[in-house]
Amino acid sequence: MSFKGLLPVLFLIFTGQTLFAQANQPIYTIHIGTFMQASPNDFLPVQGLGFLYAEELGGNLYKIFLGGYKDRNAADAVLAQVQSKGYIDAYVGTLDLSFGSNAALIQLGIKPAGQVIDWNQYLSAGPLYVIQEDKQVKILTGIFQDVNTAKTQLTQIRKQGFKDAFVKTVNSALLHPIDAFHLGAQATAAMNQTPTPQQNPGGSTPNNGQIPKSYNQSVPPPQQGNYPPQQTYPVQPTFPVSYETPTILTPNIRAKVKRSSVASLQRLLKSEGSYKSSIDGYYGKGTTAAYLKTAEENGQIQKYTLLAASKSTLAANASGNTLQYHINNLLNAPEPSMYALTAFDAPIARAYQAYLTFLSAGPGLEVNNLMNAAIQVAYSGQALTAESRFDHTASYAYADIEQIVRHILYIHTRSKQTASVPCWLTQAHAQETRTAFSLDPNLAAELPTEDCGGVLNWPEVQVLMAMAQDIAGASQISEKEVGAGQSKTAQFLLSPAKPDADALKVANTWYDKTTKGVYQWGTQDPWLQEISMSFRILLYQSQVMLEDYYMDQGLKNKEAVNLGKVTLQAMLEPYLKRFAE
Repeated sequence: MSFKGLLPVLFLIFTGQTLFAQANQPIYTIHIGTFMQASPNDFLPVQGLGFLYAEELGGNLYKIFLGGYKDRNAADAVLAQVQSKGYIDAYVGTLDLSFGSNAALIQLGIKPAGQVIDWNQYLSAGPLYVIQEDKQVKILTGIFQDVNTAKTQLTQIRKQGFKDAFVKTVNSALLHPIDAFHLGAQATAAMNQTPTPQQNPGGSTPNNGQIPKSYNQSVPPPQQGNYPPQQTYPVQPTFPVSYETPTILTPNIRAKVKRSSVASLQRLLKSEGSYKSSIDGYYGKGTTAAYLKTAEENGQIQKYTLLAASKSTLAANASGNTLQYHINNLLNAPEPSMYALTAFDAPIARAYQAYLTFLSAGPGLEVNNLMNAAIQVAYSGQALTAESRFDHTASYAYADIEQIVRHILYIHTRSKQTASVPCWLTQAHAQETRTAFSLDPNLAAELPTEDCGGVLNWPEVQVLMAMAQDIAGASQISEKEVGAGQSKTAQFLLSPAKPDADALKVANTWYDKTTKGVYQWGTQDPWLQEISMSFRILLYQSQVMLEDYYMDQGLKNKEAVNLGKVTLQAMLEPYLKRFAE
């Protein structure tokens, strides 16, 4: 056989290998979420990032996807932009090409990904499909019985004004139909009534191929149809989970870890006469005994212990928040709590009704309606901005508990005068909470949160806080700064993580200035010196305990030390600003 005769054979071998490679090459797509009554106009913030398409689930539910990418890094880069626009539930999925088969179509044109397309100029060609390949959107019509049939129709297509049209064979799994989601129901019906001759009825592909509507997903899809009927409360559901608030104990201090906080504490205890050993930085039996002796005998510590207990009693008696009470007891007493929540109009009350309904009955219209109503009321009158990390204008279908927990947290940010995040939510759903904070670093700082680590109930910390508030001077305290400090403290305790370099630098500077400032303040008078000494003893003791608390949460020694300082700054800075000036 001549070389010229080999060319067709070589071509077939090459194209066959290429098709095989393409069939096995994953195509990545962005799963934006599941929504009710969706249309492209609902997703204007991300329309410029790629081609939007939908998978209809029935019951006005749609899964919304964006783009197609050969490279995972490219998909991840687009995902980051999608999440930054408020769709923080989005994730990268994989389009399974094994669902498809070779299909003959005619390519009508190419548009840049993200450009708004006027579909009217293409409707005369027949049923439309799109393939997004990275930064290009290819518009096609078909599907034809075979390549020869497509070639027969090509002349007619070109006469309609598509002069650059050509026949193309593609894997049908790459095709996204242009349907009611893009055109509206009337335009879609008109297009389907006048198909181009020789096309397959309904756009089916030869060899029993099909355009897949299934993607690898990291969360299970919502149930299709057969939703439980809307419920009328009070209800008596069977709840498969229970939760008892754990008893929070102070951490066991590690005796074999050497640290500067212990050395600083030992120096003060030595000056008090209660510590007799060397300054070695190890919290052993001698340091333990010395601290306990000082805490029992130091007049200032005893005085502020009584003051802290008094503040705690007053706060408990003033609380009277019945909504908070029912939220706090939601899993301990689900039936009466569910009934009680129906008496409140607050959005957060509806959100927790949705949570319990999901636990008892799973995904369904009742959950969707309650949660979407809560979001709508909580964010009423608030426009979606470029900085928004949560799209409160969308209607969601809830398929998993992570999304419900995340959205409950967002509703809490708009319910600061109504209820705080209960400890049981962040403890029973620790992973979901950490995921929410990782997707939106600003979320935790905006949350009204109860002390969910028990840290603020440690006697040492309670006395330290009472002392800080007393020596601050009433005119120096900003309620806004106190609230921000409490939110930051809750964030650190709920989701311990190595602090970034800038935050640590600021905390170290604050820490050094504040400890020196309190010391110098104490040199002005013997009585002030007693308070200064007592305050610094409690500060170092609390720091040691925080370090061990964070090590118990999995942080390394140095990371725990650093986060302990950052936490102390959040707790104390609003009260001690004058000492750091």
